[in-house]
Amino acid sequence: MLVESGLTPMQALQAGTLWGAEMLTARRKQPAKPMVGLVAEGGYADLVILSANPLEDIGNTRKIERVMKGGRFVELGYTPYYASTPPGIVRPTPYIQEPEISAILPNRVTEGSPEFEMVVDGEGFLPDSVVRVDGVAVPTTFVDIRTLRAKIPARVVAQAIPDRFVLSTNPEQRVGVYGDRTVKITVFTGPPDGGLSNSVSLKVMAKWLSNDKK
Repeated sequence: MLVESGLTPMQALQAGTLWGAEMLTARRKQPAKPMVGLVAEGGYADLVILSANPLEDIGNTRKIERVMKGGRFVELGYTPYYASTPPGIVRPTPYIQEPEISAILPNRVTEGSPEFEMVVDGEGFLPDSVVRVDGVAVPTTFVDIRTLRAKIPARVVAQAIPDRFVLSTNPEQRVGVYGDRTVKITVFTGPPDGGLSNSVSLKVMAKWLSNDKK
């Protein structure tokens, strides 16, 4: 439609990508993070890969080979939504896999620690992804598709769990003290994309255990 109205194929492509991004970021004092509307290192990584050059024929934008959303390739196929798609044209299914956590830092803290920032590494994170601690959302900052930062409240690590050696008479086993506790860390991305990630454990160490291990 844009080409039929007089735009060149390049202008039509820019109207659907670059120009919109420029309008959204024009008034920002600092560049948007992640960058949008361009293909570059650190960009948002939403890409459509075509099998033919759209500058030669704008109709080639229908010849979709692969689609990447948030740095991950999306499955291609038909859905009821695309029931009227002409034969031979494959459209992307509006679906992306769940986020995945590979590591957290720190992965252990001592009971009674104050609020701290946790770095969550993985893949498939989106701007609306939220870190959960034992199923409860905590303040989360989106860094990029592979990194989130979360504020872990002090109450989460206020105390380890009881680990009483009631049958022991050996004072070295510290009768009645507290032992380690694990807290489940997950990432959730709301619909229509994403879902719930795998869980990674944050260890809350009893103070006496922490001192012994130093």
